[in-house]
Amino acid sequence: EFTPTGISDGLGWVLLGISVVVFSWMIFSKGWSPEERKRSAAILVLFVASALFWASFEQAGSTLSLFADRSTDRTLPFGFVFPASWYQFVQPIFVVTFAPVFAWIWLALARKRAEPSSPSKFTLGLLFGGAAFAILVPATIMVSHGLQVSMWWLIGTYFLQTLGELSLSPVGLSAMSKLAPAR
Repeated sequence: EFTPTGISDGLGWVLLGISVVVFSWMIFSKGWSPEERKRSAAILVLFVASALFWASFEQAGSTLSLFADRSTDRTLPFGFVFPASWYQFVQPIFVVTFAPVFAWIWLALARKRAEPSSPSKFTLGLLFGGAAFAILVPATIMVSHGLQVSMWWLIGTYFLQTLGELSLSPVGLSAMSKLAPAR
């Protein structure tokens, strides 16, 4: 029987299998030089870390939307109830607002020869991603006691996720281009 969940699970296993085969071939095959193998291993580490980051980041459209709908006090002044689906515009606003700030910070640090390395930026992105969910721990404890929490808990989560995205995403793309074997 075909179900959306079954198809999704099946495709997930297919993607995992393809990833294992490709990385095994790139790291263990005799046709690659030691330098290419080392770079492929570095790509594997970034690949796994990036997959974990984006898996948590993409909770905005599902788990965090349910949290917004069920557990967040969305009442604004004058009795207007902020629809839970509107939270989906928070991250894009943060990206548009803070992307120029991050670009300026990286350029200013580069001029001072103090710019963090790509692995450091990647790590920073992962830390922001983890902190985004860590700040929800007190909120979920309050929710478990039957309370609804302020929308600022969720906005703070989206803010930290966006800082993680702005640290990790451009660096991840650049690192893949630099590390990828020429062939």
